Amino acid sequence: MHELSIARAIATIVCDLVPPSDRPHIRNVTVDVGHVSGIVPDSLSFCFEALSAELSLPPHALVIRRVPFRCYCRPCATEFSNDSGIVLCPSCGSADTEVRSGRDLRVATIEIAESNQDRT
Repeated sequence: MHELSIARAIATIVCDLVPPSDRPHIRNVTVDVGHVSGIVPDSLSFCFEALSAELSLPPHALVIRRVPFRCYCRPCATEFSNDSGIVLCPSCGSADTEVRSGRDLRVATIEIAESNQDRT
């Protein structure tokens, strides 16, 4: 289960960027996960929740946005997508393609309550 090490890396990024006093007030940590990245979103959420207690992070703060798989064909300038990560162009059959998205994994945003009123 590599999701545990990924969840730990996400938590480390959050802890590096957010001071300890603000960590309990994190509203969400948005992570972009590519459709063909090999990451199971439910497993990643579960692992992040398990780690959150020891790091003083809210357990349900992780928000996962799925990034669709998209490619660009250089010979015919076609942009295409599919669910399986196949890089052959459906228009001309070329393998001279560039993956534009879908393998992603990045912490996109960390949202923290701004005022004491928001923290109730």
